Amino acid sequence: MLVNENSAWLWRREGREDVAISHNKWAGTPDTQDVPRLVPVLQQLDALVATARDALAERKYAIWAEAWRYDYEPLLTAREFAARFVFEGIGYPDAQSLHSHFSLAFDDDGLFAGHGFFVRFTLSGELEDVEMFG
Repeated sequence: MLVNENSAWLWRREGREDVAISHNKWAGTPDTQDVPRLVPVLQQLDALVATARDALAERKYAIWAEAWRYDYEPLLTAREFAARFVFEGIGYPDAQSLHSHFSLAFDDDGLFAGHGFFVRFTLSGELEDVEMFG
């Protein structure tokens, strides 16, 4: 269920932790009509998180193993690597972007020295890009 509490949007999942939905704070407050466009996406959230983790492993595992992993760290399998990413929430840069795309945000659990990742999707759920930030 999508709720707006104290100007913050949350996706409530029964028996599970709420998912935060946020936008670029410099883009202004989104219209209350904008975020509800994400409801079809939110209904398939678990599948999208799994797809995002697969994309992180496919696109970032080799660079982590070659350049970011410390010598004393064990070499993880791609599956173990993907499982380390912590889903943080859903983001979008501005209300206009909600007509075309959104991003799932992930914490790196220390794999990339504290950098986060956005995995961008179209509103139809098609993977677009994986981007490091921070």
